[in-house]
Amino acid sequence: QYWRLFTAMLLHGDILHIGFNMYALFILGRGIEPFCGRTRFLLLYVTSGFVGTTASYLLTAAPSLGASTATFGLLASYGVLGYRNQKVFGKQSRHIVRNVIQVALINLALGLSPGIDNWGHLGGALGGFVLAWFGGPKLSFQAKGLELHLKNDRKGIEFFTAWILLFGITATLAMMLNGKS
Repeated sequence: QYWRLFTAMLLHGDILHIGFNMYALFILGRGIEPFCGRTRFLLLYVTSGFVGTTASYLLTAAPSLGASTATFGLLASYGVLGYRNQKVFGKQSRHIVRNVIQVALINLALGLSPGIDNWGHLGGALGGFVLAWFGGPKLSFQAKGLELHLKNDRKGIEFFTAWILLFGITATLAMMLNGKS
């Protein structure tokens, strides 16, 4: 029932749980989607959730549910976006990376509470980091007449290659380790 590795990110324990995750999605989505586009953002979100839920499945016997696996992936990818595009963001890059680290540490500390799955959070962050590092936006300024526009120099094939490899490795690992349990 491998489909459960995807549907777990759609389930939540209570209204507060879904509220925190939707707030995180709202904040992070506004910071990332404009730079990577809808399709890549959706793939980043779903794949981070898949990697996080798979990590949870493989590393803990506790049930995993919630979108926090995916939002941790978005958080990590936001940090990569800021770090890899320092020429565009300037001093703001340092603030982005620092904020990402602070939010991650606070949430991981909260994740030490009973009933919170840090393995899923760490797996989601790893998925988002890997996909953003190898396939995330590489921004530059492009002049159009008297106006400057941001351009993503990352080719679509680079993103999709990174996505296929990450997704394939995660799915293969889940199937191999599931067969041995």
